[in-house]
Amino acid sequence: AKARGITGAVVVQVTVGKDGKPSNPKFISGQPIFRDAAFQAVMGYQFKPAKLNGQPIEQSTSIRLNFH
Repeated sequence: AKARGITGAVVVQVTVGKDGKPSNPKFISGQPIFRDAAFQAVMGYQFKPAKLNGQPIEQSTSIRLNFH
């Protein structure tokens, strides 16, 4: 994509576990050529898990990545 000058944004949804690790990536929108790179990027993230009544919970979130 870079060699061809293709740029754009991608939205990926992941489930953030109680341990802050992402799982189950889903491609929501954007150029399909960036799908694998987007999944690889977000699966390497470490999140601060959401909390309910002071306890960590699993929750889905959407992440926007910009490819230049």
